[in-house]
Amino acid sequence: MSDAVTDAARLLGTGLGAVPGISGPALRLMAVGRPVSRKSRLAVYLAHRDRFWGALERDGVEVPQGTRIDCEIEGQEDELRYGGSIELASPADLPAALEITRTGSAVVLGQFERYEMSDWDSFRIEDVPEPKESRQFLRGAVGRAVGEMFVVRSYGWFDDVYVGSEVFAESRVLDRIESAVAALT
Repeated sequence: MSDAVTDAARLLGTGLGAVPGISGPALRLMAVGRPVSRKSRLAVYLAHRDRFWGALERDGVEVPQGTRIDCEIEGQEDELRYGGSIELASPADLPAALEITRTGSAVVLGQFERYEMSDWDSFRIEDVPEPKESRQFLRGAVGRAVGEMFVVRSYGWFDDVYVGSEVFAESRVLDRIESAVAALT
């Protein structure tokens, strides 16, 4: 992970933790993997063995700390796909989570009041239309971000010359986050 990406994510994580009136947001990394053909016994075996987070770790990706869930995602009959979620242990894990959002079909979901895990797991598994690619996944998550909820993703291209994070939420939530981040800079 580049220094610019890490610095941007660290600043955002610190800002989220500094929003007045809360003890810190609940943050959850949600992601879906690429499908593999069920016709390939080796691909199916490896997918079942590694599931989602294990496959990322085998590829050398730094996976953040926290409570992990892996599950098979419903889709086309001839494809197998896994996805998962991680309830981040703290905002300090945000840089690793945002690095995953920068390179795959993933978003970080946050809420200033705790939410039920099963609601968002249901979203990831059932509610995102096929194909579950990055833009569709982001649109589905943003469409569900109501009340105290927000969605974060990172972006960066070409040796990370242009990097940043985007936060999607209702105006009042964005105002709180922007004020906290601005106070840090």
